[in-house]
Amino acid sequence: MITDADLRILSVNHAFSQITGYAEDEVIGCTPEFLGAGVHDKHFFRRILGELEGSGRWQGDVWNRRKSGEVCPEWLSLSAVEGADSAVENYIWVFADVSDIKRTRTKLEYIAHHDPLTDLPNRLLFNTRLKHALDRAQRGVNQLAVLLLDLDRFKNINDSFGHPVGDLLLSMAAGRMQSCLRREDTMARIGGDEFAVLLEGIDDGKAAARVADKLIQALAPSFRLKGVETFITASIGIAVYPLDGQTSTKLMRNADAALFVAKGEGRNTFRYYRREMTADARERLTMEAALRRAIDNDEFEVWYQPQVNLNNGRFIGAEALVRWRDPARGLVPPNRFIPLAEETGLIIPLGERVLRMACAQAESWRAMGIYPGRISVNVAGPQIERGDIAATVQQVLAETLLPPPYLELEITEGFIMRSVEAALQTLERLKELGIWISIDDFGTGYSSLSYLKRLPVDQLKIDQGFVRGIPQDADAAAITTAVIALAQSMGYMVIAEGVESDEQRRFLLDEGCRYGQGFLYSKPLDSAAFEEWLNRYAKHYAR
Repeated sequence: MITDADLRILSVNHAFSQITGYAEDEVIGCTPEFLGAGVHDKHFFRRILGELEGSGRWQGDVWNRRKSGEVCPEWLSLSAVEGADSAVENYIWVFADVSDIKRTRTKLEYIAHHDPLTDLPNRLLFNTRLKHALDRAQRGVNQLAVLLLDLDRFKNINDSFGHPVGDLLLSMAAGRMQSCLRREDTMARIGGDEFAVLLEGIDDGKAAARVADKLIQALAPSFRLKGVETFITASIGIAVYPLDGQTSTKLMRNADAALFVAKGEGRNTFRYYRREMTADARERLTMEAALRRAIDNDEFEVWYQPQVNLNNGRFIGAEALVRWRDPARGLVPPNRFIPLAEETGLIIPLGERVLRMACAQAESWRAMGIYPGRISVNVAGPQIERGDIAATVQQVLAETLLPPPYLELEITEGFIMRSVEAALQTLERLKELGIWISIDDFGTGYSSLSYLKRLPVDQLKIDQGFVRGIPQDADAAAITTAVIALAQSMGYMVIAEGVESDEQRRFLLDEGCRYGQGFLYSKPLDSAAFEEWLNRYAKHYAR
């Protein structure tokens, strides 16, 4: 497009007509002002004229209106043409329709700030909105809250039904939860099964608790996923501005600390942040780092607690128990590091190391002519869920040369019931190796009898929580009696842990439990002390 010095249009080309919809005879003599879409103000045009007067050229984005009324983004390059006397005679306007570029840029901008699966804001957009919300909150009197939400045991869904079903569950769960929120609230997906919620303009922390409860209740009904009915729950941590933090980093960190406590206290619940949680979280990070170092530096030991015939005291085997001898902390109790190892996945290398150490030690005793009995090793759920436990056991037995009948694996009832079909397949592969399998802590879960009779196991282990109460505690006695009767009816052996008194021993024998372990016979012993115990035992029964 060419205009004179007074900006009246002298001529246009064919491309002008294609972009604007106007024919040449419709625009000759007009000023380009008629194309304006009303987006730019007078100051915008004054800046353009100022640059033209100074440098003779200008370029940039403009918005014009087509003949159809449609507003169109364009890239304009404007140049002044001077005559012989250096006075401006014409202006040359070169512009291009950049609608497609703008649409692509807008789409890319959206993709960069949203989760493609749930269409929720992602972590980047959530953090931006949180910072802006904090700016507004600092100028006003209202509070805001950050809720971090984690779907409980979501990995079991992926492992059991596959990632397509898991993705569908994530999308449906997000839809349910988002329906609980106000239009001004922000919900984002910030990780695999992690969500964040920003609540602005709340009066106090109780408002955040009400929302957290709504989110939990929204997930309570079952989900129907491609013909599969399943359930999911959520744990939520809450941090409130300004009490729990005045920066986005602190609020997110403290909400995460509260989430960790909610998961540790049973899941399917929410917890407010408390100041002591920060110290706990810091200690947890320190412990995790120390645990990683301990695995690398072989700071773990295997101790053994004898298992005996309750009728005559004869030795039948031992449970292998991991102990951590930290150079600074000394002997660290298992309840301080086993849950953390399971949560972080470190239980997989740690569990394999314990299995290998126990099998190697048992074979060493056999080579020395010392009968070690059957060595029982605990296997945590994550070792089965995230690893190939059957292949690991097969490899360890081959490396250590321990005959399979000398090895027993203890798997908790709770893990088996979380994913029965997957557990059945794993247990069958393990049984094919020729080892023994025991269900640990039996009676603490919710086993279905129809599933229980399908399990390829050899033994049920009565949880020490029940044994501790017998025979005085009527409920503990009833449960123990029922477990023993159930095991006998299904052809399983049964062993009790935590036997500490002769009264407990007699009760168990009278009810039909023949085997046990506990302080009545021996506390857990390191390998050297256990070897001495075995030698004393052999001499005692040789008499």
